[in-house]
Amino acid sequence: MRNCYNSGKISGKDDAFRAFKRADFEIIDKGFNPINPMRCGLPKSFPWLLHMVVDILILAFTCRYAYFQSNWKESRGARIEHFVCKVLLIKRIYQDEIHNKNKSNRS
Repeated sequence: MRNCYNSGKISGKDDAFRAFKRADFEIIDKGFNPINPMRCGLPKSFPWLLHMVVDILILAFTCRYAYFQSNWKESRGARIEHFVCKVLLIKRIYQDEIHNKNKSNRS
């Protein structure tokens, strides 16, 4: 199965775990295996920079696709992940585009 990295706002967001879990299901619905950075195994107490280094290594070496949640632009880390995807030619999928497409299909 193809891996798809799940990217979105984590810091300062009370419902981040729920948002990532919901996005994981959307990624599965698209036929991908979600790679969720909230489940990579690093303790929350580790510095943000270390989380980012590990997340980018996971993204770069295990994923050819990345799913960007609606709030990705509000997150410095997700913006960095987006840049990495552009540089490494990792295909980007946007939650907003999927939701807008689903709304137009219902009309």
